[in-house]
Amino acid sequence: MKDYKPSREDRLRALVDVGRSISASLAHEEILAQICTHAARLLDAESAVMTERRELCEDGTSPCLKVVATSPKASIGLGEVLSMEGSLNGRAITQASTLIVNDVMADDRTDLAVATKLGVRQVVISPLLYGDTALGTIFAFNSAEVREFDEGDSEILEAFAAQAAIALHNAHIFETEERRLQELTALRSAQDDNVLQLQSLVRAGMALNSRLSLDDVLQTLLESAREVINARYAALGILDNSGKRLERFLHSAIEPEAVLRMGRWPTGGGTLGIMLRD
Repeated sequence: MKDYKPSREDRLRALVDVGRSISASLAHEEILAQICTHAARLLDAESAVMTERRELCEDGTSPCLKVVATSPKASIGLGEVLSMEGSLNGRAITQASTLIVNDVMADDRTDLAVATKLGVRQVVISPLLYGDTALGTIFAFNSAEVREFDEGDSEILEAFAAQAAIALHNAHIFETEERRLQELTALRSAQDDNVLQLQSLVRAGMALNSRLSLDDVLQTLLESAREVINARYAALGILDNSGKRLERFLHSAIEPEAVLRMGRWPTGGGTLGIMLRD
């Protein structure tokens, strides 16, 4: 059995590294993975895993724990879901304290299915506490009897748990603010569209009540209609007394070259031609 004890300098250096990462612009996923890596190394553990509490999980269970970070070569993948009920992780959250179990399979609080799947023999688990709220857990484990975890290991893991809780809380704030910004941007865009539509309708109303020529009034109405429905082009054809030929053809946002290719007024083809024939 190993008897590894990290020096005070090792602990401080690891905690300082994580603190710098939290203060830097690293993505929170990188920070959480770094915490797991340091925790596994300083506890001389085979692996370290971090979970985040979810009130409602994809399979409909609630609450549960979702794996959000691991040390390298961990026997569990990101995104996997662990139960809170009837598990050591759940007990650590409920008690808001660190658990040390050096014979997992003999402990009646163990979720035997998960322990067997991961091959956990020894484990130390700390809740991620931000104030009075448990955001998840971090646990380090061995799949074979390496050495017993002790109170010194508990203190180290609790220090990392405190930093992980800060990182997760910051990530939640960032996600909330980003979502709020997206909602405000969408709302502002919708408001801008509404303002443009109202302005177009006002211009159309003013044109109808003005002394503009008929062509000017119709052109204003045409452009207002295009803006209100957010169309790329718009055209207005006015039939003569026979009802078979165009007397006027007005357009909005159609390129001059396209107008020249159509000739003086389009007749017999396209949408207008179909409407005339019908």
